[in-house]
Amino acid sequence: MIGRIRHRDIFSRLSKEGTYVRAHGLWCSLLLDSSLENAHIGYAIGRQVGGAVERNRIKRQLRALFSSRSGQLQPGWYLIGVTPKASGSTWDQLGALVDRLIGQIEAKINHSTP
Repeated sequence: MIGRIRHRDIFSRLSKEGTYVRAHGLWCSLLLDSSLENAHIGYAIGRQVGGAVERNRIKRQLRALFSSRSGQLQPGWYLIGVTPKASGSTWDQLGALVDRLIGQIEAKINHSTP
């Protein structure tokens, strides 16, 4: 089960203290938090990605893709961003980008953990 980020202070903490990871077309700022039961995700999709219809399509698809992969994410706060490179991506292409991003997140977490 994926939660949402609902408070401004979490977004602020993510921008100041978060660990940044990127993969072609997607990026993530994350803060692990063992007090949470699951991952909480917010999405940042700017106008440069496309019109409202395109941005909303991508957001819906990302929600579904991350929900189906929720077991791969450690409890914490995740801000997922989309760059214009990801606009126009098919479901399969976006799924591959999400898988690549999750792999980068895992590598970064494992590398920074002593």
